[in-house]
Amino acid sequence: MPCRPDPIAARRRRATGVVLGALVLALPIAGCGGSGDRPAHGDDGVGWRFRPLAAAPPFETLSARQRATLAPTRSNGLTCVAAPPVRRRHGPRDRRRRVALTFDDGPSPYTAPILRELERRRARATFFQLGRQIGPYQHVVRQLVRRGHALGNHSWSHPSLAPADARTRQQLDDTAAAERRAVGHAGCLMRPPGGDIGERLDRLLRRRGQQAVLWDVDPGDWSRPGARMIVTRVLQAVRPGSIVLLHDGGGDRSQTVAAVPWIVKGLRKRGYHLVTVPTLLGLRRR
Repeated sequence: MPCRPDPIAARRRRATGVVLGALVLALPIAGCGGSGDRPAHGDDGVGWRFRPLAAAPPFETLSARQRATLAPTRSNGLTCVAAPPVRRRHGPRDRRRRVALTFDDGPSPYTAPILRELERRRARATFFQLGRQIGPYQHVVRQLVRRGHALGNHSWSHPSLAPADARTRQQLDDTAAAERRAVGHAGCLMRPPGGDIGERLDRLLRRRGQQAVLWDVDPGDWSRPGARMIVTRVLQAVRPGSIVLLHDGGGDRSQTVAAVPWIVKGLRKRGYHLVTVPTLLGLRRR
C-alpha cells in the first residue's frame, strides 16, 4: 500500500525551500558590501544603489552638438578669470542674499544622487573635484556641467599644496588636464585640500591666474554627524555671501545626500538664492 504524503512535512519542505531561495538571492547583494556598489547605510538609514560605470568617450570624440552642451558660461567657471584677492572665503554680504553650496572630494558614487537632488529643486552648486577620480566618472562630470553647476580643481590626490613646489604644480596641472579631457576646459577655480594655504601658494596661484575658494560655513558633514545635524549647522551659520563646505566624496556621503534637499529648502525659506561660486564672486569669463 503506497504511503500517503504527510501534508505537514510537505508544507515544511516548501517553507524551507522558500527560505533557502531567499538566502541564495541575497548572497550576491550581501557580497557587495564595501565594494562601492552599495555603500553602508548612514545613521539616517539612507542607502543608495549605483549603476556600474561605463567608459566615457574622450571630449575630442564627442559630436559638435554634445560639445556644445559643455560650453563655458559665466556660472560654470570653465574659463573664468580670477579676481583679487587670490583667497576668497565668502562673497558679497549684500541684500541679494546669495549663497554658494560647494562639494569636495568627488566625483564619487554619491555625486550623481546629489545632482539629482539639486536638479529637482533647480539649485546650482560648485564641485571641487580630485583629478584622479575624474576619469572613471567623466559622464558624471559632464552631467554636472550640463546642468549648470561649476567645476573646480581640488588637486590630483589630496595632499597639502602649501609648499607650492614642483609637486604642487603637477597636482594642479594633472587635474586641469583631467578636466579638459572630460569637458574640454579647465577653469580658474581651485580649493586647497584641507584649506591649507599660505603666502607661497598665494604667489603661485596669482601667477597661474587661479582663484583659491575657501569657505565660511563648515557643518562637518565629513564626520557623519547625521543629516539633521548637517542641515541645522548650515542654517545656523549661513549669512549673505556664504560659501558652504560639503562633500560628495571621501567616504560614506549618504547623510550629505539626505541633507541637501533640506538645506536647499531651508535656505530658500530664509530668502537666500543658491548660485555657483563664479556667480557669487562675480568672476568674468576669459
